[in-house]
Amino acid sequence: MSDKNAVLYEVPFKNRVQACWALFAEKESELRDLIDQKQDSDIITDKLNEMLSPAFSLVYAEVGFNKESQKYDLILNLEGDWSRLFSLTYFKKQAPKEVLEKWNIFVGRQAEEKNVEKTALNMGGNRIDAADIDLWVDWEDGAASVFVYCEKLVPLLEKDKAQAYNIIYILLDHALGELPEMKYIKNLELLTAPREKAKTSLISKLFKKSEIETPLKLGTLQQNFIENLGLSREELLNEERYADMYSGYRQDPDPEAVDALRKDVIAGLTCFVPVLNDFWCGESDIADTFRNDGIAVGYLAYPLNGFDGENKSAAILDFRDMITTKLEKTPGDDSFKFIGGATGVNFGYIDFIAWDLRAVLDNAVTIFKETNVKFVLYHSFDRNDDTITLYR
Repeated sequence: MSDKNAVLYEVPFKNRVQACWALFAEKESELRDLIDQKQDSDIITDKLNEMLSPAFSLVYAEVGFNKESQKYDLILNLEGDWSRLFSLTYFKKQAPKEVLEKWNIFVGRQAEEKNVEKTALNMGGNRIDAADIDLWVDWEDGAASVFVYCEKLVPLLEKDKAQAYNIIYILLDHALGELPEMKYIKNLELLTAPREKAKTSLISKLFKKSEIETPLKLGTLQQNFIENLGLSREELLNEERYADMYSGYRQDPDPEAVDALRKDVIAGLTCFVPVLNDFWCGESDIADTFRNDGIAVGYLAYPLNGFDGENKSAAILDFRDMITTKLEKTPGDDSFKFIGGATGVNFGYIDFIAWDLRAVLDNAVTIFKETNVKFVLYHSFDRNDDTITLYR
Protein backbone atom coordinates (compact mmCIF):
# COMPACT_ATOMS: atom_id res chain seq x y z
CA MET A 1 0.00 0.00 0.00
CA SER A 2 1.41 3.40 -0.97
CA ASP A 3 2.10 6.10 1.59
CA LYS A 4 -0.68 8.16 0.05
CA ASN A 5 -3.26 5.56 1.06
CA ALA A 6 -2.26 6.34 4.65
CA VAL A 7 -5.41 8.51 4.67
CA LEU A 8 -6.99 5.29 5.95
CA TYR A 9 -5.08 5.75 9.18
CA GLU A 10 -5.38 9.52 9.58
CA VAL A 11 -8.02 11.26 11.67
CA PRO A 12 -10.91 11.48 9.18
CA PHE A 13 -12.45 14.77 8.15
CA LYS A 14 -15.71 13.74 9.85
CA ASN A 15 -13.95 13.69 13.23
CA ARG A 16 -11.97 16.83 12.47
CA VAL A 17 -15.15 18.73 11.68
CA GLN A 18 -16.76 17.62 14.94
CA ALA A 19 -13.70 18.80 16.88
CA CYS A 20 -13.64 22.06 14.95
CA TRP A 21 -17.26 22.94 15.65
CA ALA A 22 -16.76 22.07 19.33
CA LEU A 23 -13.84 24.52 19.46
CA PHE A 24 -15.79 27.15 17.51
CA ALA A 25 -18.72 26.90 19.92
CA GLU A 26 -16.32 27.33 22.84
CA LYS A 27 -14.43 30.30 21.38
CA GLU A 28 -17.03 32.09 19.22
CA SER A 29 -17.83 34.70 21.88
CA GLU A 30 -14.19 35.83 21.75
CA LEU A 31 -14.45 36.19 17.97
CA ARG A 32 -17.68 38.19 18.29
CA ASP A 33 -16.00 40.51 20.79
CA LEU A 34 -13.14 41.17 18.34
CA ILE A 35 -15.67 42.02 15.62
CA ASP A 36 -17.65 44.30 17.93
CA GLN A 37 -14.47 46.08 19.01
CA LYS A 38 -13.54 46.56 15.32
CA GLN A 39 -10.15 45.04 15.98
CA ASP A 40 -7.47 44.96 13.29
CA SER A 41 -8.38 42.53 10.50
CA ASP A 42 -5.14 40.57 11.00
CA ILE A 43 -6.04 39.90 14.64
CA ILE A 44 -9.53 38.71 13.64
CA THR A 45 -8.14 36.54 10.82
CA ASP A 46 -5.57 34.92 13.12
CA LYS A 47 -8.29 34.09 15.64
CA LEU A 48 -10.56 32.71 12.94
CA ASN A 49 -7.82 30.55 11.43
CA GLU A 50 -7.03 29.16 14.88
CA MET A 51 -10.68 28.21 15.35
CA LEU A 52 -10.98 26.55 11.93
CA SER A 53 -7.60 24.80 11.97
CA PRO A 54 -8.83 21.52 13.50
CA ALA A 55 -10.79 20.85 10.30
CA PHE A 56 -8.78 22.57 7.56
CA SER A 57 -5.09 22.71 6.75
CA LEU A 58 -5.92 25.77 4.62
CA VAL A 59 -9.16 27.75 4.58
CA TYR A 60 -10.24 31.14 3.26
CA ALA A 61 -12.87 32.70 5.47
CA GLU A 62 -14.34 36.08 6.37
CA VAL A 63 -16.44 37.24 9.30
CA GLY A 64 -18.55 40.27 10.10
CA PHE A 65 -21.78 41.49 11.65
CA ASN A 66 -24.96 41.32 9.59
CA LYS A 67 -27.21 44.26 10.50
CA GLU A 68 -30.25 42.83 8.72
CA SER A 69 -30.27 39.45 10.47
CA GLN A 70 -28.68 40.80 13.67
CA LYS A 71 -26.34 37.81 13.57
CA TYR A 72 -22.69 37.37 12.69
CA ASP A 73 -21.60 36.06 9.29
CA LEU A 74 -19.03 33.32 8.71
CA ILE A 75 -18.27 33.21 4.97
CA LEU A 76 -16.25 30.26 3.67
CA ASN A 77 -14.76 31.21 0.31
CA LEU A 78 -13.69 29.03 -2.61
CA GLU A 79 -11.06 31.50 -3.89
CA GLY A 80 -11.25 30.14 -7.42
CA ASP A 81 -10.99 26.46 -6.41
CA TRP A 82 -14.25 24.65 -7.21
CA SER A 83 -13.12 21.50 -5.36
CA ARG A 84 -13.47 23.40 -2.05
CA LEU A 85 -17.24 23.46 -2.59
CA PHE A 86 -17.70 19.91 -1.32
CA SER A 87 -15.78 20.08 1.96
CA LEU A 88 -17.13 23.55 2.78
CA THR A 89 -20.72 22.44 2.11
CA TYR A 90 -20.22 19.41 4.35
CA PHE A 91 -18.66 21.60 7.06
CA LYS A 92 -21.60 24.00 7.00
CA LYS A 93 -24.15 21.17 7.28
CA GLN A 94 -22.49 19.91 10.48
CA ALA A 95 -22.76 23.25 12.31
CA PRO A 96 -24.34 22.81 15.77
CA LYS A 97 -27.58 24.58 16.72
CA GLU A 98 -25.91 26.69 19.40
CA VAL A 99 -23.60 28.19 16.78
CA LEU A 100 -26.42 28.79 14.28
CA GLU A 101 -28.31 30.79 16.90
CA LYS A 102 -25.70 33.54 16.62
CA TRP A 103 -24.04 32.91 13.23
CA ASN A 104 -25.06 32.83 9.58
CA ILE A 105 -22.80 30.43 7.70
CA PHE A 106 -22.31 30.86 3.95
CA VAL A 107 -20.35 28.94 1.35
CA GLY A 108 -18.92 31.34 -1.19
CA ARG A 109 -18.78 35.12 -1.11
CA GLN A 110 -22.36 36.34 -0.98
CA ALA A 111 -24.05 38.83 -3.27
CA GLU A 112 -25.29 42.02 -1.72
CA GLU A 113 -29.07 41.84 -1.28
CA LYS A 114 -29.59 45.58 -1.50
CA ASN A 115 -27.81 48.69 -2.72
CA VAL A 116 -25.40 46.88 -5.06
CA GLU A 117 -25.17 50.16 -6.95
CA LYS A 118 -23.45 51.64 -3.86
CA THR A 119 -20.71 48.98 -3.85
CA ALA A 120 -17.17 50.37 -3.91
CA LEU A 121 -13.76 48.75 -3.77
CA ASN A 122 -10.39 50.24 -2.84
CA MET A 123 -7.42 48.15 -3.94
CA GLY A 124 -3.85 49.08 -4.75
CA GLY A 125 -4.65 52.79 -4.78
CA ASN A 126 -7.62 52.29 -7.12
CA ARG A 127 -11.16 53.12 -6.04
CA ILE A 128 -13.80 51.58 -8.25
CA ASP A 129 -17.50 52.29 -7.69
CA ALA A 130 -20.36 50.24 -9.08
CA ALA A 131 -21.36 53.21 -11.20
CA ASP A 132 -17.97 53.01 -12.99
CA ILE A 133 -18.74 49.55 -14.37
CA ASP A 134 -20.53 48.78 -17.65
CA LEU A 135 -21.28 45.16 -18.52
CA TRP A 136 -22.48 43.21 -21.53
CA VAL A 137 -23.54 39.56 -21.15
CA ASP A 138 -23.84 37.02 -23.97
CA TRP A 139 -25.58 33.74 -23.15
CA GLU A 140 -25.09 30.41 -24.88
CA ASP A 141 -26.22 26.99 -23.58
CA GLY A 142 -26.57 28.23 -20.02
CA ALA A 143 -23.10 29.80 -19.91
CA ALA A 144 -22.30 33.51 -19.84
CA SER A 145 -19.56 35.50 -21.54
CA VAL A 146 -19.21 38.79 -19.67
CA PHE A 147 -17.57 41.88 -21.13
CA VAL A 148 -16.66 44.72 -18.78
CA TYR A 149 -15.67 48.30 -19.45
CA CYS A 150 -14.36 50.52 -16.68
CA GLU A 151 -12.58 53.71 -17.75
CA LYS A 152 -10.66 53.88 -14.45
CA LEU A 153 -9.16 50.42 -15.04
CA VAL A 154 -7.96 50.96 -18.61
CA PRO A 155 -4.51 52.29 -17.50
CA LEU A 156 -4.19 49.41 -15.00
CA LEU A 157 -4.83 46.86 -17.76
CA GLU A 158 -1.50 47.84 -19.30
CA LYS A 159 0.45 48.05 -16.02
CA ASP A 160 -1.03 45.17 -13.99
CA LYS A 161 -3.60 43.15 -15.89
CA ALA A 162 -3.93 40.53 -13.13
CA GLN A 163 -4.88 43.15 -10.54
CA ALA A 164 -7.42 44.71 -12.89
CA TYR A 165 -9.12 41.35 -13.35
CA ASN A 166 -8.94 40.65 -9.62
CA ILE A 167 -10.79 43.90 -8.89
CA ILE A 168 -13.54 42.98 -11.33
CA TYR A 169 -13.89 39.44 -9.99
CA ILE A 170 -14.35 40.77 -6.46
CA LEU A 171 -16.98 43.25 -7.63
CA LEU A 172 -18.76 40.48 -9.57
CA ASP A 173 -18.80 38.35 -6.41
CA HIS A 174 -20.51 41.19 -4.52
CA ALA A 175 -23.05 41.73 -7.30
CA LEU A 176 -23.69 38.12 -8.30
CA GLY A 177 -22.24 35.78 -5.65
CA GLU A 178 -19.05 33.71 -5.82
CA LEU A 179 -20.74 30.40 -6.71
CA PRO A 180 -22.74 31.61 -9.75
CA GLU A 181 -19.76 33.71 -10.86
CA MET A 182 -17.52 30.62 -10.88
CA LYS A 183 -20.12 28.22 -12.29
CA TYR A 184 -21.74 30.23 -15.04
CA ILE A 185 -19.21 32.81 -16.24
CA LYS A 186 -17.18 30.89 -18.80
CA ASN A 187 -15.44 33.92 -20.23
CA LEU A 188 -14.61 37.33 -18.75
CA GLU A 189 -13.05 40.08 -20.83
CA LEU A 190 -12.08 43.60 -19.78
CA LEU A 191 -12.53 46.06 -22.61
CA THR A 192 -10.53 49.21 -23.34
CA ALA A 193 -13.59 50.90 -24.86
CA PRO A 194 -17.36 50.47 -24.57
CA ARG A 195 -18.79 47.69 -26.72
CA GLU A 196 -20.31 48.89 -29.96
CA LYS A 197 -23.43 47.61 -31.63
CA ALA A 198 -22.90 45.42 -34.67
CA LYS A 199 -23.28 47.52 -37.83
CA THR A 200 -26.46 46.27 -39.44
CA SER A 201 -27.89 49.22 -41.36
CA LEU A 202 -26.56 50.38 -44.72
CA ILE A 203 -26.23 53.98 -43.47
CA SER A 204 -24.14 53.00 -40.45
CA LYS A 205 -21.91 50.88 -42.65
CA LEU A 206 -21.45 53.61 -45.26
CA PHE A 207 -20.70 56.34 -42.76
CA LYS A 208 -18.90 54.03 -40.30
CA LYS A 209 -21.19 55.31 -37.63
CA SER A 210 -20.66 53.61 -34.27
CA GLU A 211 -23.34 53.13 -31.65
CA ILE A 212 -22.63 52.01 -28.10
CA GLU A 213 -24.57 48.89 -27.14
CA THR A 214 -26.71 49.53 -24.07
CA PRO A 215 -24.82 48.10 -21.06
CA LEU A 216 -25.96 46.52 -17.82
CA LYS A 217 -24.87 47.89 -14.46
CA LEU A 218 -23.68 45.86 -11.48
CA GLY A 219 -27.00 46.35 -9.72
CA THR A 220 -28.91 44.57 -12.52
CA LEU A 221 -26.45 41.74 -13.18
CA GLN A 222 -27.93 39.21 -10.76
CA GLN A 223 -31.42 39.69 -12.18
CA ASN A 224 -30.01 39.06 -15.66
CA PHE A 225 -28.64 35.71 -14.46
CA ILE A 226 -31.87 34.80 -12.64
CA GLU A 227 -33.93 35.43 -15.78
CA ASN A 228 -31.59 33.67 -18.21
CA LEU A 229 -31.08 30.63 -15.98
CA GLY A 230 -34.68 30.39 -14.79
CA LEU A 231 -33.63 30.27 -11.14
CA SER A 232 -34.69 32.05 -7.98
CA ARG A 233 -32.15 34.07 -6.01
CA GLU A 234 -32.09 31.36 -3.35
CA GLU A 235 -31.34 28.67 -5.95
CA LEU A 236 -28.64 30.83 -7.53
CA LEU A 237 -26.77 31.01 -4.20
CA ASN A 238 -27.55 27.53 -2.81
CA GLU A 239 -24.28 25.62 -2.39
CA GLU A 240 -26.00 22.24 -2.04
CA ARG A 241 -27.57 22.63 -5.49
CA TYR A 242 -24.13 23.18 -7.02
CA ALA A 243 -22.69 20.17 -5.16
CA ASP A 244 -25.39 17.97 -6.75
CA MET A 245 -25.26 19.22 -10.35
CA TYR A 246 -24.48 16.16 -12.47
CA SER A 247 -23.44 15.94 -16.11
CA GLY A 248 -23.00 12.92 -18.34
CA TYR A 249 -19.98 11.93 -20.40
CA ARG A 250 -18.98 9.27 -22.92
CA GLN A 251 -15.57 8.01 -24.05
CA ASP A 252 -13.97 5.40 -26.27
CA PRO A 253 -13.30 2.35 -24.08
CA ASP A 254 -10.37 -0.03 -24.16
CA PRO A 255 -12.13 -3.44 -24.00
CA GLU A 256 -8.87 -5.13 -23.02
CA ALA A 257 -8.36 -3.00 -19.89
CA VAL A 258 -8.64 -5.17 -16.79
CA ASP A 259 -6.79 -3.07 -14.19
CA ALA A 260 -9.89 -1.08 -13.05
CA LEU A 261 -8.13 2.21 -13.85
CA ARG A 262 -11.19 3.31 -15.86
CA LYS A 263 -9.74 2.81 -19.34
CA ASP A 264 -12.71 0.53 -20.10
CA VAL A 265 -15.32 3.22 -19.28
CA ILE A 266 -18.05 3.69 -21.88
CA ALA A 267 -20.24 6.29 -20.17
CA GLY A 268 -20.75 7.92 -16.81
CA LEU A 269 -22.04 10.88 -14.89
CA THR A 270 -20.34 13.17 -12.39
CA CYS A 271 -20.84 16.29 -10.29
CA PHE A 272 -17.07 16.69 -9.89
CA VAL A 273 -15.52 17.08 -13.35
CA PRO A 274 -12.20 18.54 -12.11
CA VAL A 275 -11.26 15.41 -10.15
CA LEU A 276 -11.89 13.22 -13.22
CA ASN A 277 -9.73 15.55 -15.31
CA ASP A 278 -6.97 15.34 -12.71
CA PHE A 279 -7.13 11.55 -12.79
CA TRP A 280 -6.95 11.29 -16.58
CA CYS A 281 -4.08 13.79 -16.75
CA GLY A 282 -2.09 11.90 -14.10
CA GLU A 283 -2.32 14.83 -11.68
CA SER A 284 -3.22 14.63 -8.00
CA ASP A 285 -3.66 18.21 -6.79
CA ILE A 286 -7.26 17.71 -5.67
CA ALA A 287 -6.63 14.30 -4.10
CA ASP A 288 -3.58 15.69 -2.27
CA THR A 289 -5.49 18.72 -0.95
CA PHE A 290 -8.31 16.50 0.27
CA ARG A 291 -5.87 14.06 1.83
CA ASN A 292 -4.31 16.87 3.89
CA ASP A 293 -7.69 17.31 5.61
CA GLY A 294 -8.39 13.61 6.11
CA ILE A 295 -10.73 13.39 3.10
CA ALA A 296 -10.57 10.65 0.48
CA VAL A 297 -11.91 11.00 -3.06
CA GLY A 298 -12.01 7.79 -5.03
CA TYR A 299 -14.16 5.00 -6.46
CA LEU A 300 -15.26 1.41 -5.98
CA ALA A 301 -14.80 -0.93 -8.96
CA TYR A 302 -16.52 -4.29 -9.36
CA PRO A 303 -16.74 -6.78 -12.26
CA LEU A 304 -19.76 -6.81 -14.57
CA ASN A 305 -19.39 -10.32 -15.93
CA GLY A 306 -22.44 -11.47 -13.93
CA PHE A 307 -24.77 -9.05 -15.74
CA ASP A 308 -26.26 -10.56 -18.92
CA GLY A 309 -29.41 -10.59 -21.00
CA GLU A 310 -31.55 -8.07 -22.86
CA ASN A 311 -31.84 -5.74 -19.84
CA LYS A 312 -28.14 -5.81 -19.00
CA SER A 313 -27.68 -2.00 -19.07
CA ALA A 314 -30.70 -1.39 -16.85
CA ALA A 315 -29.61 -4.11 -14.43
CA ILE A 316 -26.14 -2.56 -14.15
CA LEU A 317 -27.60 0.88 -13.33
CA ASP A 318 -30.13 -0.58 -10.88
CA PHE A 319 -27.34 -2.43 -9.08
CA ARG A 320 -25.22 0.72 -8.82
CA ASP A 321 -28.20 2.69 -7.47
CA MET A 322 -28.90 -0.03 -4.91
CA ILE A 323 -25.32 -0.07 -3.60
CA THR A 324 -25.18 3.74 -3.53
CA THR A 325 -28.45 3.99 -1.60
CA LYS A 326 -27.19 1.54 1.02
CA LEU A 327 -23.91 3.45 1.39
CA GLU A 328 -25.85 6.70 1.82
CA LYS A 329 -27.81 5.07 4.65
CA THR A 330 -24.94 3.11 6.23
CA PRO A 331 -22.40 4.58 7.00
CA GLY A 332 -24.52 7.60 6.08
CA ASP A 333 -24.04 11.00 4.47
CA ASP A 334 -21.81 12.15 7.34
CA SER A 335 -19.22 9.67 5.96
CA PHE A 336 -20.14 9.18 2.28
CA LYS A 337 -20.91 11.59 -0.58
CA PHE A 338 -21.86 10.11 -3.97
CA ILE A 339 -20.28 12.15 -6.80
CA GLY A 340 -21.02 9.96 -9.81
CA GLY A 341 -20.59 6.61 -11.43
CA ALA A 342 -19.57 4.94 -14.67
CA THR A 343 -20.16 1.78 -16.68
CA GLY A 344 -17.23 0.11 -18.38
CA VAL A 345 -16.76 -2.90 -20.60
CA ASN A 346 -15.48 -4.95 -17.66
CA PHE A 347 -16.19 -2.93 -14.51
CA GLY A 348 -18.86 -0.84 -12.86
CA TYR A 349 -17.71 2.21 -10.88
CA ILE A 350 -19.14 4.17 -7.94
CA ASP A 351 -17.39 7.51 -7.38
CA PHE A 352 -17.48 9.17 -3.97
CA ILE A 353 -15.96 11.49 -1.42
CA ALA A 354 -15.34 9.83 1.95
CA TRP A 355 -15.46 12.03 5.01
CA ASP A 356 -14.49 8.84 6.86
CA LEU A 357 -12.84 6.39 4.45
CA ARG A 358 -12.50 3.53 6.91
CA ALA A 359 -16.24 3.60 7.66
CA VAL A 360 -17.12 3.69 3.95
CA LEU A 361 -14.84 0.79 2.98
CA ASP A 362 -15.89 -1.38 5.93
CA ASN A 363 -19.54 -0.90 5.05
CA ALA A 364 -18.87 -1.43 1.35
CA VAL A 365 -17.44 -4.87 2.14
CA THR A 366 -20.53 -5.79 4.17
CA ILE A 367 -22.92 -4.55 1.47
CA PHE A 368 -21.15 -6.17 -1.51
CA LYS A 369 -20.79 -9.51 0.28
CA GLU A 370 -24.58 -9.75 0.26
CA THR A 371 -24.49 -9.71 -3.56
CA ASN A 372 -23.13 -12.09 -6.21
CA VAL A 373 -20.21 -9.80 -7.07
CA LYS A 374 -16.99 -11.80 -6.78
CA PHE A 375 -14.66 -8.98 -5.71
CA VAL A 376 -14.53 -5.23 -5.09
CA LEU A 377 -11.62 -2.81 -5.46
CA TYR A 378 -11.03 0.70 -4.13
CA HIS A 379 -8.83 3.26 -5.86
CA SER A 380 -8.38 6.95 -5.10
CA PHE A 381 -8.55 9.57 -7.84
CA ASP A 382 -4.76 9.63 -7.79
CA ARG A 383 -3.32 7.29 -10.41
CA ASN A 384 -0.13 6.89 -8.35
CA ASP A 385 -2.00 5.30 -5.45
CA ASP A 386 -2.22 1.55 -5.07
CA THR A 387 -5.45 -0.32 -5.72
CA ILE A 388 -6.93 -1.78 -2.54
CA THR A 389 -8.73 -5.13 -2.83
CA LEU A 390 -11.59 -5.02 -0.33
CA TYR A 391 -12.37 -8.70 -0.70
CA ARG A 392 -11.94 -11.47 -3.25
